[in-house]
Amino acid sequence: MEEAHRRCRCCVYVQAVWKLFEHPETSRSAFIIAVVSVTMTLVAIVLLCLETLPRFTKSDCRPNGRPDWKSPFFVVESICHAWFTFELIVRFV
Repeated sequence: MEEAHRRCRCCVYVQAVWKLFEHPETSRSAFIIAVVSVTMTLVAIVLLCLETLPRFTKSDCRPNGRPDWKSPFFVVESICHAWFTFELIVRFV
């Protein structure tokens, strides 16, 4: 009986997180997450397009092959990828 009660409580949390990420109209927090997600997607697309321009084709790596942590493209792309990874993990859990 106690395990079924624990499982039911877990289902409530999973359902709340699912609503948070899937239905932006359910709460202000869900709306903010949706806006952040769309913004990150648009920023990643714009960066992908900008990096193909001849003016910005400089590599984000130093001559020794290590990443240039100060490159704006690298920093913003890393933030976008971190958000995408976080969102994917939350959706699969």
